[in-house]
Amino acid sequence: MNGSVRTVMFYQWALDMRGKWWILLLLFAGCKKEATYSSIEVFGHAGMGLKIQNSLYHDNSKEAIEFALGIEGCNGVEVDVHLSKDGQLWLYHDNELADNTTGASCIPENDSNELSLLYYKTLAKEKLARLNDLNWDYLDGKSLFLDIRHLNSCSGQFVSRDDFLTAILNSNVLDHSSVQVWCILSNPEWIDEFHAAGLNVLFSASGQIDHLELTDTYPELKGLVVKNSETTKEEVDQLHSQGKKVFIFEIRSPKGIRSALRKLPDGVITDDIRTTLIEKY
Repeated sequence: MNGSVRTVMFYQWALDMRGKWWILLLLFAGCKKEATYSSIEVFGHAGMGLKIQNSLYHDNSKEAIEFALGIEGCNGVEVDVHLSKDGQLWLYHDNELADNTTGASCIPENDSNELSLLYYKTLAKEKLARLNDLNWDYLDGKSLFLDIRHLNSCSGQFVSRDDFLTAILNSNVLDHSSVQVWCILSNPEWIDEFHAAGLNVLFSASGQIDHLELTDTYPELKGLVVKNSETTKEEVDQLHSQGKKVFIFEIRSPKGIRSALRKLPDGVITDDIRTTLIEKY
């Protein structure tokens, strides 16, 4: 065998080995990431995500929620819940109905007969959905986060806490033992009553709020829902040491998703489920 042939064979062997080493490195990196992030649950924000251009359906619509829950690896969804004039629970994110639907004013100013006729101003024209309209088969074994919208923005007044609580307890949301239900509050005056009713209460802490002081003041809280930009890995660790759960939201870009995952929360409420699942694994 001459020298040139041996040289070619050596380079071919080196290339083959390099490919195998890269495969091994990728497998190692994948195993390492899975070992780190596998316990972090992934939840869809308002269904498939909030204000995402490539979303197939409008946020908080029944279609968006069912599509999100059908994605393998999605552990549940967060939805925004308003109380109608006649005491029914309706899903909608913004304050004014005219911003996104064929309706007017705010949900607390309308009764269910009026709201049932509304649809989103989208190509799909999804109908406004009630909480009770959800298909619970999609939620079997998963989590449902109810972001409680306390304020009637049209009147500038808080809706009745007791009426809101009664509506939740009288809805079918608690009839499904296989569904983990969380109530997200942002009004601290509602915490005690919701906790006393046996609900799992989380607090949505944003702005200049000391998260650790908040959980000290309200030990009945199961945990916090915090913006990615307003918490750190150290703070998440401290909340975990108190026995509190931490769910991070307001994450859209791959960079933001990676940042949230590195903080090792219990879950992320994401606006991009697919990218989050890719980054998780």
